[in-house]
Amino acid sequence: MTDIPFAIQNLMSLQRLDLTNAPTDCTCDLVWFKKWLDYFDMSGLTIYGRCVTINQEVSAYVHTRLPTCPDMKLQFG
Repeated sequence: MTDIPFAIQNLMSLQRLDLTNAPTDCTCDLVWFKKWLDYFDMSGLTIYGRCVTINQEVSAYVHTRLPTCPDMKLQFG
């Protein structure tokens, strides 16, 4: 698994996402995930794991790089 599955949106009580053994493709394709985190105020979610496409933790990528993606300006949903 290299992508975060869309089905994760159904886990509204998610507190920990461990991607340690699932190197993640960190690209702007994950904009939906950042929008979901922001829209539902998932600020308490802890994300573990590393990106396979960039030398960075997934959490850092989500919070620092994804906000600069062009599609972040579009509405969630």
